[in-house]
Amino acid sequence: MAEAVTKTPFLGACQSSQRSLIKAQEVVSSTTRRSDADQLAIVMSGGVAYDVDQAVEEADKLKQLGARVMVIGVRSLNQRFLEMIASDPDDVYIVTDYGEAMTSLTVKIKTKICIIAPAFKSTANVLFVIDSSGSIGTANYAKELDFVVKVTSMFNVAVNAVNFSAITYSNSIIPLFGFDVATHQEIRRATLNAVYQAGGTPTAMALRRAGDILTSYSQVYRRDSKKIAIVITDGASDDPRATCEEAQRLQDIGIFVIAIGVAGAKREELEIIATSVEDVHDVDSFDALVTIKKNIGKNTKELENAVRASRQRVMPEVPTVFSVLSKVWPFK
Repeated sequence: MAEAVTKTPFLGACQSSQRSLIKAQEVVSSTTRRSDADQLAIVMSGGVAYDVDQAVEEADKLKQLGARVMVIGVRSLNQRFLEMIASDPDDVYIVTDYGEAMTSLTVKIKTKICIIAPAFKSTANVLFVIDSSGSIGTANYAKELDFVVKVTSMFNVAVNAVNFSAITYSNSIIPLFGFDVATHQEIRRATLNAVYQAGGTPTAMALRRAGDILTSYSQVYRRDSKKIAIVITDGASDDPRATCEEAQRLQDIGIFVIAIGVAGAKREELEIIATSVEDVHDVDSFDALVTIKKNIGKNTKELENAVRASRQRVMPEVPTVFSVLSKVWPFK
């Protein structure tokens, strides 16, 4: 193996990344490979491609075949491109000096290979519920959409892996893409083209729709997959009591919920929506990505136990006009 590698000639010419990724697809789908083994592709690149869109598309096809893609950037000036090629932004390593970096990088890759298998084989149906109300604002709405793209890029999108879907909500609920979406490129295009509604905040209605979507899909397809809702909102719902009730309903039907706050979100409502307070994060926080990755990597039983534990929580009483009046009655 070492002899074959060291004798490989330098080809030079143009950076045809897509051709090498097509060849990788052939290797991964070969009938001679071990069918029970995890497939890992390590791409070494300068981060320059003759056709970036085509290269990203071929990388997505490679991931759909079940391969995990790690990328080593050699003096790369385009880390964003490398992240789009990789299965996870954490799977991108930039090397500027081979002499100093190769030893530590080898250790990192060995460690990564050892921990990939359990999480990589996870299956989950994940629905994004995105607040598109007027209180969010255009700048924060763009943050929400970018967050969705960032999260989905961390996972292998395939029939036997993680399926994503997304809706936005305000005056109406608008589907962005369904669980049958095939590539990261499709997800990115549909998400970044989402119209900003700038209306009311019917979070309760959105949570009910989320429950219906996840339940109906899971009853027909992939019944053993985890059901996860990622709600991105500022926590300023039109009807807090109804939001509380619908959040409880999601727990009752076994849906794991992660709440992501944006635009100075009201944490109290986010904690009501989420399965636990540990599953509440800010849209700008790296911890949010870690939490999502960790929970999708958990087995179905672990998530079921977490949801069951959350059902034991005493949901806080949401103040209403009547409860407030009762405290000051009789009037003086």
